[in-house]
Amino acid sequence: MIPRRTLGLMAGALVVLVGLSIFTSKQRYSTVKGGGIASLSETKIDPAQVQSIKAWLGEQPDSAVVLERAGDGWQVASRWGWTAKTDLVQQLLDDLAGLKGEKRSSDEKVLADYQIDDAKGLHVVGTSSGGTEMFHLVAGKTATAGGSFVRRAGSSDVILTRSSLRSTFGVWGDTPKVPDAKRWIDLQVHKAERNDVDKITVTSGKDVIVLEKEFAMTMAAPPAPIDSSAAGVDSAGAATPPVPTIDRANWTWKKDAKGELDKNKVDGILGTLCSLYAAEVSDPGNLATYGFGEGARVAEVMMADGKTTRIEFGAKTPDDKKVYVRVGEGLPAEIYTSSVDRIFPARKELSPDKK
Repeated sequence: MIPRRTLGLMAGALVVLVGLSIFTSKQRYSTVKGGGIASLSETKIDPAQVQSIKAWLGEQPDSAVVLERAGDGWQVASRWGWTAKTDLVQQLLDDLAGLKGEKRSSDEKVLADYQIDDAKGLHVVGTSSGGTEMFHLVAGKTATAGGSFVRRAGSSDVILTRSSLRSTFGVWGDTPKVPDAKRWIDLQVHKAERNDVDKITVTSGKDVIVLEKEFAMTMAAPPAPIDSSAAGVDSAGAATPPVPTIDRANWTWKKDAKGELDKNKVDGILGTLCSLYAAEVSDPGNLATYGFGEGARVAEVMMADGKTTRIEFGAKTPDDKKVYVRVGEGLPAEIYTSSVDRIFPARKELSPDKK
């Protein structure tokens, strides 16, 4: 049995050790005295000058997500140039433009603990149109009270910012995975205004179904003359009578050789085609294996101005859950089979239900 005096000495030593540990920890992670608010860029980042942004996790540069400016928008260069989500890119640019915060440490020893060292941190590099590097940031853990820890490459100054660059790139947790390129892709492969569609033609093998709208008419005032002061008044001073005008918000579907078409059922096809989303994007280098061309199912959407968009649906993906799709001569993608089945029903399924 251990003597009571020995137990007391051991307890006292333990208290001292715990106290030293807490003190050391506080010293290690305490806010830099007089650190104040610091910026993460030597000069203010001008979003308009940023031409490309590249982000990768630690020592895995092959995992990089690359965003590049394309005209008035952005594209995901690391995914074959797919259009990027405008709102997400704008959020990132806004965060970068105002990236500053509280200086928390200048101790190089704690960088790994913040996951902000070169090996564990998320590197975010921006370049200008001339290829000049505008910034190179390393983003670390999310702070308990919100925000995240970020530093400038080559510096050991840890800055607590209000924004979270790692979350923006889909990097979370204490054992983060590489940045998620898919979250940046605008997966809406076809968009059209329902009221502006005049006709849809769906072809599956030898089966061709033509779905053509019949619009209601409404009485509306004629177009205003060049002299706006004379609008609604004829040469004799009398009010100009309204004229019949197509009401594009009110339609039915023309009968075909097999009879009437159920409006709600055909409107379902219209809705799917006017807002068509992919589940994933595909490598255009494998285009020949996707089942496009002869034998592919095709949907053609004709608009009021006569413009027609051709959408091809090829073979099923290896997992049998999706179908390859492309709009016109565009990039290939994958769409869930259930969505495709809604576009290509048998003709009898579009007839009104028998009462």
